[in-house]
Amino acid sequence: MAGNGDVDASTDYFVPVVISEPREATDKAGKPAVVLDCVYNASLKSRTLKDPAFKTFLIELAFQRVEAQWHILLSRQIGTPNIASKGKLQPRTVSIPVALYPEGHPHRALGGGDQQQRQAKLIEEIDSPSIPGAATHRTQKPKGILKSPATTTPVALPPPPDFSWEKQGTGVQITLRVPGLERAHIPSAALDIEPRRLLLSLPPLYALDLDLDLPDAALPGAARLSGASAHQALLLKRHPRLDVDGARAEWRVADGVLVIHA
Repeated sequence: MAGNGDVDASTDYFVPVVISEPREATDKAGKPAVVLDCVYNASLKSRTLKDPAFKTFLIELAFQRVEAQWHILLSRQIGTPNIASKGKLQPRTVSIPVALYPEGHPHRALGGGDQQQRQAKLIEEIDSPSIPGAATHRTQKPKGILKSPATTTPVALPPPPDFSWEKQGTGVQITLRVPGLERAHIPSAALDIEPRRLLLSLPPLYALDLDLDLPDAALPGAARLSGASAHQALLLKRHPRLDVDGARAEWRVADGVLVIHA
């Protein structure tokens, strides 16, 4: 996608796309139709006009995301009627993970502060500037007759390990970096691999719950990942499923990593 053959699109190129819920509409002839909107950043439009291969890539990406999100199979026979849209375009609000903003962007500051603040502010809801009348998001302090407990003790969760992955044949190799790991920690560790979920408990050092079925906006916050680890998790979300039956893992204590093949 960068114009040369050196880029692996599965790990080096990421195009966010928002998929709507299916809705009923009609075509010009009045025949019923089911419509889903695939929303890309408007800055991509200029490249699609001069790069047919990039336009084809975005179309196929939309197909794959719809199939993954709604568990349906779409035909690749494409029609391009001369209409602005099928049915009326609906205003919508988009949630963007802070991890997708570039370094130095003002919105990255939303991830600052303590861990509780980071989780509370990880997702920012914004209105699409190109869609007038989009709903805004407001929060109000809940009212109630019960008072909060006099004292509360927050439970500090172990941090998640740094996360990365790469393709390996038809599967993937996932690397979790766990500095400070000693052999004495391994007997108390628990690793659970599911087709779309990865859980690690390594007390008292690390804990990870990576649910790949969560929406893009919720995934980094739920797994408590940020920066490069959050980006890697969003890329892995595009992988169909983990190979549970063929999965294996190995501790590399000297290197401070857990390597998972799935």
